[in-house]
This record gives sequence, C-alpha cells and structure tokens, in this order.
Amino acid sequence: MKKEKILMIALASSLLFNVTIPISVTHAASHEGIGKELLLKKGASLFSSFSAKDQKEYLRLINLTSTLKDIPEWIAEKIGNIVYPYIFENKINDKSGQLTGGLYEDVFNDNLQWYKDIPKETLDLNNGERKGFYLKNPQKTKKTVILVHGFSSAPELMGGWVKSYYDMGYNVLTPELSGHGTSTDTTRSLGWKEKDDVVEWAEKINEMNGNDSEIVLAGDSMGASTVMMSSTAGLPNNVKAIVADCGYTSGSAEIKYMLNQLPGFLDETFKNQIFNSIDTQLQLNQEISLTDISAIKQVEQSKIPLLIIHGDADIAVPTSMSKELFEAAAGEKQLVLIEGAGHPTSILYDLPKYNENLKSFLTKYVK
Repeated sequence: MKKEKILMIALASSLLFNVTIPISVTHAASHEGIGKELLLKKGASLFSSFSAKDQKEYLRLINLTSTLKDIPEWIAEKIGNIVYPYIFENKINDKSGQLTGGLYEDVFNDNLQWYKDIPKETLDLNNGERKGFYLKNPQKTKKTVILVHGFSSAPELMGGWVKSYYDMGYNVLTPELSGHGTSTDTTRSLGWKEKDDVVEWAEKINEMNGNDSEIVLAGDSMGASTVMMSSTAGLPNNVKAIVADCGYTSGSAEIKYMLNQLPGFLDETFKNQIFNSIDTQLQLNQEISLTDISAIKQVEQSKIPLLIIHGDADIAVPTSMSKELFEAAAGEKQLVLIEGAGHPTSILYDLPKYNENLKSFLTKYVK
C-alpha cells in the first residue's frame, strides 16, 4: 500500500471521534505534505484510550477499507462495535483537567488546582450511587450553581469554571454524572440519562438550602447538553437560569458530525453504517436511540432563561450547533461567541468577556 494512502487512513482514524494519531505517523506525514498541526487538530481522546487489542483491530479494519472497491457492511458494524463502549460505557476518565491555549491558560489551570485543594463537602445520591462536591460560599447566600462536567471529565476538574461563580457569590455543587468516575452505573448516554441526575441534585440543594433558594444550572460540552436536556425533565421551579458552554444539539448530530470529518474515500453509505452500528448497540444495551438524545428538542419547549457560550474555533462541537440551539430556544436567551477559542476553552481565551456576560445575564434572573 502506498505511504500516502496509509497516511490518509491514519488521518481518518484521527478524525473519527477525536482520535489521536501516534507521533511516528505525524513525523511521516510531515514528509508527505500533510501538516502535523492538521493531524493533531482534533486533540487527544478516544483512540488513545482504546485497549491495545481494540487499537489493532480498529486500524486493521480502517486499512482494509482502502483495499476494497465495495466496502462490506460488516466492516462498519465491527468499527461501530469497537467504538460504542468507549462512548457509552465508563471506560475513559480524565485525571488531569488541564487545558491549553489562550491568554488566560495559567489562570484557568491555577483555578483548577485551587478547587482540587480547597475543602469541600461530599454529598451523595441514592446511598452513594453518585457523589458530588459542595463548596459553600463564605458570603451568606441562597444562590447555588450546579456545575456539570463534560464527557469523561470529573467534578474535581471543574475549578476553572467554579471560580467564576464562586467569586460572584454562589455556592457551587459539582456532581459526578452517571457512568463516570466512581458512579455505580457503568453506562453513559451523552446526557440523556444524566439529565435525571441534574434534577435529583437540584432537589438535593432544595433539601439543604430550602425551596426559596435560587439555582443556576451550568455545564461545558456534554455537561452543557445535559443541563439543557434537563430543562424539561421536571426541575424544581426555583431553577432560574441555564448556562451552556459549547454544548451539542443532539447525540445523533454530534456523532454524524464526527463521522463526516472522515476523508472522502469513505463514502456516506459507509459512514451511515457505522452510525447505525453504534445506534443499534445503544438501543440493545440502554433502550434508547441516538435520536432520543436531544438538547435542541428540550430548549424548544423550555422557558428557562438560557445563556449559550461557544468558541468560534471549536472543531469538536461546531459553533453552528450553539447557533441552532439559540434560534430554537423558546425562553429568554443570549448567545456569546468567543473569538479564537476551541473546545471547551472559551474561558481561557477571554476570561473577562466570559465573566462579564455571565454576570450580566445571571443578575437579570438571580437576586
């Protein structure tokens, strides 16, 4: 097989679900006119977390597609079966939380460490099935933000965002979503099942602080989509606003977007077959479909005020999705785009703009 073809296959592997390419491939690519920056553009995530066996089988199948004129459906089914558990099971958990880029990178990572170090109260739901960390503000307040982490992240890694709310006088609860970390549930659903966690945590805050407390829901990436999905799931009436930082419109749209990043030699039929394979596994294992996982359908029905923030250089969740969410939202709403920011780095690129819009929006709805 020609080296150029192998490199294009590696590029396909990298773009499917934010896969990282081995550095040896990027070195080879630099000699073939394929820029290292392009190869690494999608960032590290899924492929690097595959087991050695799954990595080998995945690449074998991708390589096989380049040798066949007509790609049989079983290859797509096998790729879908490999990918499925790394998205929908508790296999990947970030331990660092550090992000790079932007003028406020150091501030963000300092705040990350600050939150790891500061004493917090540990809360739990359903006798320890899920846990959360509660940081009480030294100012006496009835305001609490429930700040929800993204895919494969963790509550203790939310410090970069926690500090903004804490400095605004909020108590902060960072819950661990189902299917993450120490949760007893081994499955994930890109926010659809996790939305019920958010409702339960809001009820927990009311048990602690009273029904006259004021609650804001916020999250980044999958956390953003999760809190939007929760908006029609039976939240208490004292949820005053939602802040969604770089959330996707739906599970199906996000996975189709990822598949569409594959180079052209994999046709639409093959990409759709991979999608269908993943969806079939989801239906068999969790009795939900990718089309069920929708934030946009929920904000169309919700009157809860919604602040949407997104970096205009995000290639993991395209900025266009936040624009769609903004247009669809039925309640009072605001869209803030951060120039140059990727995923989920708006707060690193323009912290003053981020905090200014956060404060001005929330003060309309929270006393």
